[in-house]
Amino acid sequence: MAIGGHPVAVISHSFFERRFGSSPEALGRGLTLDGAHFTIIGVAPSAFHGVWLESPTDIWIPLMMQAATHYAKNFSSNNADEDKPFPNQEGIRWVDILARTEGDDAALDTVFRRYLAEQAEHIGDAETRRLFLAQRVILEPIARGFSFLRGRFTAPLYALQAMVALVLLIACANTANLMLARGSSRQREIAVRLSIGASRPRLIRQLLTESFLLVTLAAAVGLALAQVASRLLVRATLGVTEGPAPFSTGINVRVLAFTLSLSIVTALLFGLAPALRATRVDASLKAGARGIYAGARISPQKLLVAAQIALTFVLVVGAAWFASSLRNLAHLNLGYDADHIVTVWINPQAAGYLQDQLPALHHRLVEGVESLRAVRSAAVAMCGLASSCHVISGITIAGYQPEPNEQVQVQENIVGPSYFPTVGMRLIAGRDFDEHDNQQSVPVAIVNEAAVRRYFPNGAIGHKFVQDALVNNARENAVPMAYYPLAQFKVYGGSLEIRVTGDPAARIKEIRQALMNVDRNLPIDKITTLREQVDGNLRQDRLVTWLASLFGALAMGLACFGIYGAMSYAVTRRSGEMGIRMALGAPQSRVFQMVFAESLALLAAGLAAGSPLVVVASRSLAKIVAGEDTQNPLLIAASALIVASAAALAAYFPARRASRLDPVAALRNE
Repeated sequence: MAIGGHPVAVISHSFFERRFGSSPEALGRGLTLDGAHFTIIGVAPSAFHGVWLESPTDIWIPLMMQAATHYAKNFSSNNADEDKPFPNQEGIRWVDILARTEGDDAALDTVFRRYLAEQAEHIGDAETRRLFLAQRVILEPIARGFSFLRGRFTAPLYALQAMVALVLLIACANTANLMLARGSSRQREIAVRLSIGASRPRLIRQLLTESFLLVTLAAAVGLALAQVASRLLVRATLGVTEGPAPFSTGINVRVLAFTLSLSIVTALLFGLAPALRATRVDASLKAGARGIYAGARISPQKLLVAAQIALTFVLVVGAAWFASSLRNLAHLNLGYDADHIVTVWINPQAAGYLQDQLPALHHRLVEGVESLRAVRSAAVAMCGLASSCHVISGITIAGYQPEPNEQVQVQENIVGPSYFPTVGMRLIAGRDFDEHDNQQSVPVAIVNEAAVRRYFPNGAIGHKFVQDALVNNARENAVPMAYYPLAQFKVYGGSLEIRVTGDPAARIKEIRQALMNVDRNLPIDKITTLREQVDGNLRQDRLVTWLASLFGALAMGLACFGIYGAMSYAVTRRSGEMGIRMALGAPQSRVFQMVFAESLALLAAGLAAGSPLVVVASRSLAKIVAGEDTQNPLLIAASALIVASAAALAAYFPARRASRLDPVAALRNE
């Protein structure tokens, strides 16, 4: 294939529908991409949107046409020339390689290692050669596509799935408790059926049918809500406020099969026990005079209520951990001023700028925005703050002896003059870059505190360094970084950081106009405040915290409903007993204390049973919740107090109703 000799394109099915109305005449039509003309030769299947889940593709072009479109996003290289076509340069590292294989990974790895051996002959440094030869080919299936979100959300999603399972168990325990109570109230009916010849298996089938009907209705409602909720969750995760989401997670065959299987298991597990209990052969026509709590001190109903409280305790503590983690992230010292910065994402290469033209362009951009009254300073940088722009390189540090198999690496950024005061990074030692740091001068760099701690154990005398900053996102600790002066490198500045006075959002319009006055053809990918960028990185954490809090609140509501329902039914069943007590002189306070104390005993048992589960959960979530001590006794105690207060409130009303029974009416009903 020849570079620049294949001006053809394949478009996505969604682009085919949007742009051409699904007309077959789209084939052979022309497209212009960054000044280059392409002919449409095909339409991709409707189910295929590209290999990156969060970034659906509309147009595919041959790799040999990269230079024609000035494409340089996701650019990563090793001494490559950005002005030349990428395909013929070995230093280009940004291309994803997709291969259809027969599963013989060893053979592919052998070929790759043979290639490495040939290339290693040109590497003089022994340690670099060793690390180069240590590379291997690892094949990953592409069936699910590539995704940054998948790696970010795997651990939190497992935690949320565990919370969903706990909510399901609480709901099932609640339903089983109600079914047991309902079966107890129907003991006389069931006894009559048994006495006139109905078989026990037939009655069990009847009760299980009722349970299956209840579960089926609940599953149907859940699926209907899931169809809407899944779309909302995807949009909330990606921050999509308008237009279609990049991908959807609708209800498919596997989800339907899982829901059906879970519904059947739920109906069997939590419907069979009440059915067996209600149809015991020794059921008597006189059953019902005694309450469900009047028999054995430990009954299934009590165990189920205590289990609900235990699981609710775990969920509330988990929600508190996530909420506290989000609060910690929101109040972290980022190491720079996020409240007075406007960030502009630019793409000079797409506008056709060559490397030799970049210094003049960068100077005009800074000069153009600094002419605005509200702008205090501006600086160009290769990578913007709180972004996905990460450039990591291996370096050699004089006087530092690496550990065996250690790769000395730093994250790099190339910045223009006044970058550090513009973004609010404090220079701790040394001096800032100035006009003397150019291509004719000695190469210089400024490193951060993390690099000093890691690679300069004998002190930083003679080195320039700045304070640590969470340049990637608030979740990631400060990494060793090296900053280089823009004047010593010919790189495309991808970010323009602008310090303004007043509200940064109010300055975006005039900044955009100032940049258009410099060059109306310069592509501006996005203009946003740095605070919005930082908060956007916490979007997923906010969503996880919101979901965890929702599950905790739902679990608490179910547990309170379970306590209220069980104790209310117990009061109804024991009204005769309480009437006799009150007729014999027991005061209302004594009856209240008796019922309320029984509820408090269940509450205490539930919290005691939940405490070991909290310890287990703390170990599992310790790596997920950022900046939060999962062993913090104050947070656990506060969660226990919340659960206890809500459960006590739910138990108060049945106890209060029991204390106000009319003894005469209760005995008459009995």
